[in-house]
Amino acid sequence: MAKASPDTARRLALLAVAAALAGGIALSARRLAGGVALTRHRLAGRFGRGREDAYTCACGTGYRVQGADRHRVYWRDGEAVLGDRCVVCEAPLPAGHDTAVV
Repeated sequence: MAKASPDTARRLALLAVAAALAGGIALSARRLAGGVALTRHRLAGRFGRGREDAYTCACGTGYRVQGADRHRVYWRDGEAVLGDRCVVCEAPLPAGHDTAVV
């Protein structure tokens, strides 16, 4: 078998680069069209984030709840609750792995 000339090797390398670029462009076009998009909802389901629940304290104060365990955030009227107690009655808000959000 004859040794490939430098021009042939360079052409093959350029073809490989062109094929890789074409594949990347095609994948990007599919993502933009919605075919393979890693949307926020899809990522949230994959990593267990983004799920929103509701919690109502014994005093009747309602909260939106995002996250889990120590990453749980309670929201009231669109603002995050910075403490671990109800803003109205000072009752402790549920925290921890086995806490059921009602």
